[in-house]
Amino acid sequence: MKQRELIDLMTTLDDAWNAGPGSSLWETFRKRHTENVAVYSDGNHTCSIADFSGTMKGPMKTGDGKVIPPTGKSFHVEFCTVATWNEKGEITEERLFYDLVGLMRQTGLA
Repeated sequence: MKQRELIDLMTTLDDAWNAGPGSSLWETFRKRHTENVAVYSDGNHTCSIADFSGTMKGPMKTGDGKVIPPTGKSFHVEFCTVATWNEKGEITEERLFYDLVGLMRQTGLA
């Protein structure tokens, strides 16, 4: 899906949620979820957003073993981490989200 479509879907979902179950918009909220949707609420999940910045001073290895030489250029993007924790206080699953294309453009890689 295109970014604009996703934004529109989230906007109508948020509007329906904010209107509440008694609203005529609630059917839109129901339609935005599959019948067997997995919803995680409270419990052992955290979500954090932070600034991610630095300067590409050293080489960077890619997933296929190639090495990209340093560009000396700085970057700054927002970084989101969604983590699942166990009873011992350890992360068992972590999902990381950031603007990779923006980071690459700022460092001169794209």
